[in-house]
Amino acid sequence: MDRAPGLSVRLKLTLSYAGFLMLAGAVLLTAGYFSLSRGVHPGVIFIVQSHADLLRSFAPVAAGVMAFLLVFGLVGGWFLAGRMLDPVKQITDATRAAAEFMATTVQKGSAT
Repeated sequence: MDRAPGLSVRLKLTLSYAGFLMLAGAVLLTAGYFSLSRGVHPGVIFIVQSHADLLRSFAPVAAGVMAFLLVFGLVGGWFLAGRMLDPVKQITDATRAAAEFMATTVQKGSAT
């Protein structure tokens, strides 16, 4: 049986997991940036001279973190979606086997 055109369920789940992880990462990085841009923090070793300096040092780290989260979300989401959909595949295979058995049984019964 052919699959309907469009994205597979596994790919849709993968993209939703990766999207959620990217959104959560963006929120955390934004909160961290605004927290650091406020200035004085107990225990923080560096002092923010300007927003441009903070952005210049924060942006490459934030981009690296977001790239990691994207790759981690896509790879992890692919495996997670596969594990989640495996029981559905087993049920579908069992249903198809039962339907084929019933079809052959009905054909044999009608032939006699």
